[in-house]
Amino acid sequence: MDVPSPSDATLAARLQPPGTVHFSAALFRDGPDVLDDSFVAGDRVFWRARFAGPVGRIRLDLVTIRCHPGGWEEVVSGHTMWLAHPELPGYSGWIGPGAYDGPGSYVLRIVRDHVVVAEGAFDIVEAAGQVVVH
Repeated sequence: MDVPSPSDATLAARLQPPGTVHFSAALFRDGPDVLDDSFVAGDRVFWRARFAGPVGRIRLDLVTIRCHPGGWEEVVSGHTMWLAHPELPGYSGWIGPGAYDGPGSYVLRIVRDHVVVAEGAFDIVEAAGQVVVH
């Protein structure tokens, strides 16, 4: 008797919950990913988003937010993303030093109109002996 295998969408949902962004120091590839949430200032941060549901649009906004003590947030970068199809379940890419302004805690949000369809948090740290000028 053959046991049905889960669909790709079901497997993806178990590996990465809907509405989340995962981060890595390297490109995401087929197979096991090495996830991270802490990166050295100046490095590229690779990300993969799994949308909370069908976005129904091909234009989304990618927003990088710096989290400050006391709970307030500051937008440090924003870009328009164009999807190949409005029903894609997710998207991936990378951000570089221009998308964050130095060591600290950040949130990457993907927004459709005024609705967050995926988000995830990451930290940027100074490298040993690194001098950061703001």
